[in-house]
Amino acid sequence: MKKFKKLFAVMLCLLMMLTPVISDQQAVTVQAATKMTAVKQVKTKSGKRYGYNAKGKMIKNQWGKSSSGCIYYFQKNGAAYQADKDFQGRYGIVIKKIDNKYYGFDVYGHRVTGFHMASTKPYGRAILYYFDTKTGAYNQAKSKVYRTYTAVPDRKKYQKNATKYQQNAVKLKKLLGKQVKKVKISKQSCFLGGNGWDVTYTYANIELNMFRPYGEGSSAEVVESVITRWR
Repeated sequence: MKKFKKLFAVMLCLLMMLTPVISDQQAVTVQAATKMTAVKQVKTKSGKRYGYNAKGKMIKNQWGKSSSGCIYYFQKNGAAYQADKDFQGRYGIVIKKIDNKYYGFDVYGHRVTGFHMASTKPYGRAILYYFDTKTGAYNQAKSKVYRTYTAVPDRKKYQKNATKYQQNAVKLKKLLGKQVKKVKISKQSCFLGGNGWDVTYTYANIELNMFRPYGEGSSAEVVESVITRWR
């Protein structure tokens, strides 16, 4: 009987070793997978967009993905979340909470990724948001770090540590990438007491306004403001 108990214990241990173990991290990964419904057609009614599946049924309370790769979230009434062009502008976004995560949507109802300016309050100041390039979810940690680069100095702070603000400007431009649509340089700036130019970098959906001291290159620029591209 004792030999049988020992043999049973050994077999039980071996069985436990062979049984696959799912870690907490793996479990989270599985739960985080977003189910997408194929969007066969998108119709616009009174400025709102509605998605329909292959059977012609309206998609509600779920994510949808078109054949072109555009991702939407359709509410319980079938309307996709989308920014208001008159309120947020052509390149503005609206932020919505879905399954305890935050996502941004443009005026076409498309889920956005990368860098965008947005405000979660009506008439509130827009700040920089970073949305994951794969999942589209708002990345709070990265956004918080990137926002430090947008800090605008007054004359006293600039004179005390000009290098810090110049480095912030360099980092910010590097993050936004080289896809600059337009660069505009004014003749004179009144920022920080003048003695420089106003330089505006226009990206896909963001406008970056810089101050460049006379006789200096772009590496000496300082952030004046970061705003949503309006047109």
